[in-house]
Amino acid sequence: MDLLSRKLNINKRVNFTGYQKKPAVAEILSHHHVLVLSSEVETFGVVLVEAMTAGLPVIATRCGGQNQLYLLKRYVSEAQ
Repeated sequence: MDLLSRKLNINKRVNFTGYQKKPAVAEILSHHHVLVLSSEVETFGVVLVEAMTAGLPVIATRCGGQNQLYLLKRYVSEAQ
């Protein structure tokens, strides 16, 4: 992803934070406009709920428990 962001010349506008300890998550989210979870395998992306709680729109792959978040239609919709 980092290489692709450089190739697309968006690397200065994208942050790949990797794993963060819980106390840091709210602070990190407060400095961003959107959260993308591009996991290939994920049991449940808790960070998606944290991001939505912070008022951020989220984009996620279909790879686990986050598929159930469609119930929160105000935040999540199916790609067309």
